[in-house]
Amino acid sequence: MSEFDALCANDGDLADLRVRVRQFVAEDRDRFGWEPAIDSWLTSWDAGFSERLADAGFVGLTIPTEYGGHGLGFL
Repeated sequence: MSEFDALCANDGDLADLRVRVRQFVAEDRDRFGWEPAIDSWLTSWDAGFSERLADAGFVGLTIPTEYGGHGLGFL
């Protein structure tokens, strides 16, 4: 993978991924009642959210497949 490998913003697979991520976030927020914040990664850590994110398949999206990621390149 070169540093210029990237998905096209209009790619159908990327559009599907965006829909799935948005749906996951909306459902997770409704169920667990969290509010997004610009500095939330500095002020707290929600291991449960990270686990749910991984369970949904949204961890390692840009990591090459040979290292266990999804190999999507730069999003």
